[in-house]
Amino acid sequence: MSGRRLAAVVCALALCPLGTAVASPSTVDTLFSLQAKELPADLIDAVRRDLGIDAPTYLEQAWRASGRAESPLERPLRALLPSRGVAGGMGVRLTTAARGQVGLCTLGFLAVDDLGRSTPVTAGHCAALTDAENAVLERGGVVGRFDTVRFDDLRSGGSGDDYATVRLTNPWLRPAAEVIDQRGGRVPVDGVAAPVEGMPVCKSGRTTGWTCGRVRKQRVHAVSGTTGRRIEAFAHTACSGVGDSGAPVLSGTLAVGILQGGTEGPGGRCRADSGGEDSAVAESLVHDVLPDFPGTLFVLTTTGDQDRDGKPDVDELAADPTAVRDDNGNGVAAFRDPAER
Repeated sequence: MSGRRLAAVVCALALCPLGTAVASPSTVDTLFSLQAKELPADLIDAVRRDLGIDAPTYLEQAWRASGRAESPLERPLRALLPSRGVAGGMGVRLTTAARGQVGLCTLGFLAVDDLGRSTPVTAGHCAALTDAENAVLERGGVVGRFDTVRFDDLRSGGSGDDYATVRLTNPWLRPAAEVIDQRGGRVPVDGVAAPVEGMPVCKSGRTTGWTCGRVRKQRVHAVSGTTGRRIEAFAHTACSGVGDSGAPVLSGTLAVGILQGGTEGPGGRCRADSGGEDSAVAESLVHDVLPDFPGTLFVLTTTGDQDRDGKPDVDELAADPTAVRDDNGNGVAAFRDPAER
């Protein structure tokens, strides 16, 4: 991105008043510093507390660990504008028609199916262990019904997955390519990355909020809670608590995984609070979730462009997230059809 183009983007995001001359950022460090200023205060605090680094360093380490080919200078800044929809990090009540509320979990990342219909992703055990039928926002209405649920055991011939998709049924909940926290802070989801050992990661859960750590192992076999099921996941050191299951795990602004669970310290607090190290596992989007839906499930990101027409997918979805947008009637959803722009 040229200096002039980047300056225009910065002003477009209301980071400078009209008529003000802008000095173009000329280094990667400068851009990371600008992006860090957009992060929620609670996330900045968690990065400092749990990783011992500042926010710009966190973003730089996340970018380098992801192995993404493009320069960060080519990735546009995006304003964290208020959203009236549904986003990762929101707490959800698990319900059934017969028993009402049966549990609490956290929504992971927002995704869409091949027709562009909103399909949030969360932890499979949230539905499997409670027989939950629906996910309902703690601070809002119904999100939708559980659709695909995977919580299987490696020792029984399963693939060791722990994820679930939710078919959004509420036409008023506009999906957002972002992760929120319980105080209204928002982080854009700019892409998807595989976990890499040493990669800094942070998660936003309904119970413990923002906590951060590092990826310890890319692939581990872990026993899930009291069920004894053995799952395959990646291990990290971000603290988690009851109700955080399904929470989005990010590295910088890249979606990495869905929280499965972790160990708690004394009194249900983070182990790091008493001088220990937290331990948790998460389902990798790249390794475990997306390969099960080839060409039929796409994480919603600010930069996603499935049809490569230069228009982000988020701008080519139907206003009603339960509906299909196919303006030319050729049977291909607009976000996957280069003929529709």
